[in-house]
Amino acid sequence: MHRIGIREFKSSTSAWLRKVQAGDEMTITDRGEAIVRLTPIAASPDCANLAALRESVRRGEATWSGRKPKARPRGVASRQGGEPISDWVIRNRR
Repeated sequence: MHRIGIREFKSSTSAWLRKVQAGDEMTITDRGEAIVRLTPIAASPDCANLAALRESVRRGEATWSGRKPKARPRGVASRQGGEPISDWVIRNRR
């Protein structure tokens, strides 16, 4: 686990975030006091949902441009089975 000061983190944020994404954990300090801990998303409880979403994109069942999703009209049917996407999202929330 890395322990770095906030100034050092701010000066090379992208490099530190790549290390976290690769699996490292990091504690950021302010004047020697720990203020935040960063862990890779794989350690998060939402990992299974993210993996399922990426798998849907890989199979062509969903698309993602890498940007924030645009709102769709309520009740739009999914590609499979005709169930509204909004119902699927509500059913599959934590």
